[in-house]
Amino acid sequence: MIESFINHTTYEVSGKYDSQAYADALYDKVNPLVMEYVAIEPHVLSEKLKIHGTADAIVRLKDKSELYCLDWKTGAHKSIAHAVQLAVYAYCWDKEPVTSGLIARVDKKSKKLTVHIDEYPNLSQYYPIVEALRTLWEFCNGDKNI
Repeated sequence: MIESFINHTTYEVSGKYDSQAYADALYDKVNPLVMEYVAIEPHVLSEKLKIHGTADAIVRLKDKSELYCLDWKTGAHKSIAHAVQLAVYAYCWDKEPVTSGLIARVDKKSKKLTVHIDEYPNLSQYYPIVEALRTLWEFCNGDKNI
């Protein structure tokens, strides 16, 4: 939904959930920080590790020179898993290096829709974890693509 807004495309909202309110809150908090949306929902792939995924966005922030991987969350809690997820996307991004990440999260249980932004610098520090997780996956499942 947020990606559709950034790309100026239409998106049907069912009205079943407050997803439009969450998207608005997240976008309103993050957009003033962003100088450029380099890629929206890019599919990223590492042939070396045989892993892939879809990042929410790759951005360049105002007053920063490096690229950031951005992910939107509708959960209240910060997690180390967020850093690993961003590191997977950064590892797989095959263009200008992504060095840092941002998680923009809104607590969907809160009526205030407070947005928290968690910054994860130096995503490469998590690459050994990404590689170890791939090795563990191979150990459990055999050498298959995921």
